[in-house]
Amino acid sequence: KFIMEDSIFLIQTYWRDLPKAELVKRNLILLGIEERDIFIIEGYDHKEIGKIVSHTLYKAFKDKFIPKILEQKKNFYYLESNTIIYENPRYFPKYKPIHWLGFIKHMKHYIVGAHLVYFDYKFFVNNILPEFKTQYPSHIDRMFRRWGLKFGMEIDKSITQIAPHYSYNLKKVRENKMNKYFYLSP
Repeated sequence: KFIMEDSIFLIQTYWRDLPKAELVKRNLILLGIEERDIFIIEGYDHKEIGKIVSHTLYKAFKDKFIPKILEQKKNFYYLESNTIIYENPRYFPKYKPIHWLGFIKHMKHYIVGAHLVYFDYKFFVNNILPEFKTQYPSHIDRMFRRWGLKFGMEIDKSITQIAPHYSYNLKKVRENKMNKYFYLSP
């Protein structure tokens, strides 16, 4: 069952991960998303701008995502370039302004991974954007969770997993094994 929504998909990447972002784009197209609704946003490499990883994603969101969001004027999905999506995100009804559809785990005080997060455009512009202007740099998943707790968010099962990749935060290869949060888990 398809839920019609006017939304765009913004894939966060940087120059070294552009091939991965192209795979995410192809994944979305295979799930029925029109290519015109998918944008690859090339952010920053933390090694090149001398920032810690969390500040790098914050800076990319501020400098590159927000202008694209304001230009397009549509509800949007934030995706990371190492994401594997198993269902068309548009199939899921959105009852709150933030719907977290892709993550590794959901703990009491933290959500690990902002692999696929939906935002209502009007709500983002009217409520979250003013909040963002006063926010300090942090991990993107912490920032999104903070907004979700303040303004309302849905989170249940994850319709994504991540491709194995090197995590600069963990300083090792991160793998996403099947877990209780994945919606296809028994």
